[in-house]
Amino acid sequence: MSVGGGEGLASRRGRGRPVGTLRGAGGGKGQGDAGIKAPDEATAAYEGVWGKMDVESRRQREAKLRHDVKARIEEFCDLAGHEQIHKGLTSRDLTDNVEQFQIHESLHYIQIKYIALLRRLAVRAAEWRDLVVVGRTHNVPAQPTTMGKRLATSGAEMLHGLRRLQDPLAACPPRGLQGAGAAAPWQSR
Repeated sequence: MSVGGGEGLASRRGRGRPVGTLRGAGGGKGQGDAGIKAPDEATAAYEGVWGKMDVESRRQREAKLRHDVKARIEEFCDLAGHEQIHKGLTSRDLTDNVEQFQIHESLHYIQIKYIALLRRLAVRAAEWRDLVVVGRTHNVPAQPTTMGKRLATSGAEMLHGLRRLQDPLAACPPRGLQGAGAAAPWQSR
């Protein structure tokens, strides 16, 4: 439903495109994988208007409908000139799966960047393994250590963090369909 005076999540972001990917939004490709065939020209039309959604028009539509997902879908379909998305899905089917996909992709991106950072840290730790620096305990000077050891210790802690980041990625399979079309066999429309 609509949040905060007719502005849903995507409206607050101010982005001029539907949530997720064309595959995740069911723009013909994902639906085709599920057995719901959309004409090729409809899929091409959706791809042609991807990213061109008028945020103000969608906002007005959302205020009238009081449903953010329906407003995005109607706006997207009007731009494309086809009504081939969201067949047999509830709003929760669409948003739950797209949001989960976005979280999964974001975690994967963070993981890639994290691994690159660990690699650079390892190179620096090896490079500075003999550089003596003043160690610190409770933020006061302590016995000498090396800069390489400091970086290696930080890298070991970061490696533990990376393992914890991999847990939700492994335990995050797609939710699948829950709503109106989930129980009935898919039929081409």
